[in-house]
Amino acid sequence: MYKKLQETYKKTQMHDYFPSYLLNNFMQFCLEQQHQNRKYLSPYKFANENKLPVKDSIKFFLFLANEEPILEIKYFFECSDITCGHRNFLSQDEIVELNGIDYSSIYCEECEKQYNYNDIKPFIKVYFEVILDENLNSDPNSTFDALEEMSSCVKVESPSFNSEKHNNAESTNEGDGNDGVQLQDLNNLNRTDNGEIISNQLQETLMAVYDFIKK
Repeated sequence: MYKKLQETYKKTQMHDYFPSYLLNNFMQFCLEQQHQNRKYLSPYKFANENKLPVKDSIKFFLFLANEEPILEIKYFFECSDITCGHRNFLSQDEIVELNGIDYSSIYCEECEKQYNYNDIKPFIKVYFEVILDENLNSDPNSTFDALEEMSSCVKVESPSFNSEKHNNAESTNEGDGNDGVQLQDLNNLNRTDNGEIISNQLQETLMAVYDFIKK
């Protein structure tokens, strides 16, 4: 996985925005989350631990959710019934299909509350999940050992950011491991400073819902 991180860092504009030692920090972060049995990675928590602005942390994650992704984007909405609150996950294909149907309905998997899909669009959130190699998926212990081994191989002293942009960056403790990122917020963050798309995987979904959100 670390080799894949390095390849992504070199092939994309990621290297123009982030120092390379954040790759090691990300590996350590994955290890910590695995140790705590957390399925999803929080860019809010990563921002807090690395003293990054939240928007930069989210962009860091988006670079890793591009071609040959390291992170998979999971879409969901939360049931508004206060006695339920279930997280209902939607695949990218389901989102595209629902956008092509007028007055489409969707049901909470837990309590079966009915929603008009257009009504829940602004409330769609995303999680980020690490895509592990197939040989790691079968055994949680082997996953932990592999992450630990990879991270120990690249331990270096983390220098301070030199640029004014990062010297003045404020950390945040906003959000926790259970918080998702609002999809409409990603609509503004999925581009580099020169306007290039960061995650094509995400952009396809944004194209399906953007017209509605823009209104």
